[in-house]
Amino acid sequence: MESEWKWSARNRALAGLAVACVVWMQVGPVTEQVFHQGVPWGTKAWQMYSGRGANVCAVTWWSLADDGSLASLARPESEGNEGRWQRSRREVMDEGARLCTVTGEEVRADAWCGRPRKRGRWAQVLASDVDLCGRP
Repeated sequence: MESEWKWSARNRALAGLAVACVVWMQVGPVTEQVFHQGVPWGTKAWQMYSGRGANVCAVTWWSLADDGSLASLARPESEGNEGRWQRSRREVMDEGARLCTVTGEEVRADAWCGRPRKRGRWAQVLASDVDLCGRP
């Protein structure tokens, strides 16, 4: 049984034009961001979400046990920091010092922060071998 719905010449031309526009819009960003080449003539190198992850740190908190091993520390959200993200190494260290006083334990942290000029790349700014309680 043959389908009763068919593409008219006008609809095919409009669909082809739409596909060509989408492809043209992708050429500039793909060549610059994926292949790290210059922008081809007639295209624009826009960046959607170019600042994603900039100035935001993903932090894993640790407490140091008596035997020297690290145990995961659940960050107490009820202590006045609901939903707050650390934005720099200094803020992670300040939050670690605050957690030391709240928990009474030796607190360590692994912190990875986004870099705005590195196109969404993350860098480790703090490793778990730094004691956040005994810092000046």
